[in-house]
Amino acid sequence: MVFDMLTMIVLGCVLEALCVKFGSEVFNGVPTATFSLLITFLAVTRWNLWGLLVCPFLALATVYGGSLIQIREFQAAYTWEVGVSVFAGMLTFGINVFFFRKGRTKNVINSTWLLGLPLLNYLLFVFVQVYLYRLLTSGSIFQIGVEMYSYTYVTSENIEKLVEVNLCQLVDGSLIYNLFGLAVMYIGVYVLRSQGVLCNAVERLIDDRKNAELNRLDKKFTITEVDDDSVGENQSSNEE
Repeated sequence: MVFDMLTMIVLGCVLEALCVKFGSEVFNGVPTATFSLLITFLAVTRWNLWGLLVCPFLALATVYGGSLIQIREFQAAYTWEVGVSVFAGMLTFGINVFFFRKGRTKNVINSTWLLGLPLLNYLLFVFVQVYLYRLLTSGSIFQIGVEMYSYTYVTSENIEKLVEVNLCQLVDGSLIYNLFGLAVMYIGVYVLRSQGVLCNAVERLIDDRKNAELNRLDKKFTITEVDDDSVGENQSSNEE
């Protein structure tokens, strides 16, 4: 479990930081989560609620990736409030455990539930992220916020202009900005399922042990039957 979790944390953090940096610059927006959604979904699927241990590391990677953005107003959006709201949003993936326990994880991921579950996770993630960010920055979930970032830039006519960007409005748009993360999650879960990686590791270990025990018993019975046949043949020979 430890090695598996460490692998997901390291891989997820690297991909998340890079995608946040380049995603913001390419899409000209603030996608505050990309590979984090896929890695969190995978971790919870494999290790149930223990999988949520990846969340704080991925949230830090999101903020770090944002600090590398060259566009100043986008870079300024990645504050500790974003980190906390992203972390809280990813914790909602824990709801998957409810579905995995109602029907075995193997049955859920091989059914049409795999179409709806990532979407449910995405909507819950965005809802918690947006409203918690509002609460942290403005003190109310109903207020867009007053945190402003101002800077000046020089146009081609050499006229300095003051640009004000409401950071809360940037995060409020995460329902759209994070669609890239949703696409990555959908593609990733189906690819990983086809490779046998998207599974409950605990259930797989139990199934492997059961199969190994059944194979052992089957071999034992087979050997016993062969021995009985040999004894019968020997007795027949002796009688003759």
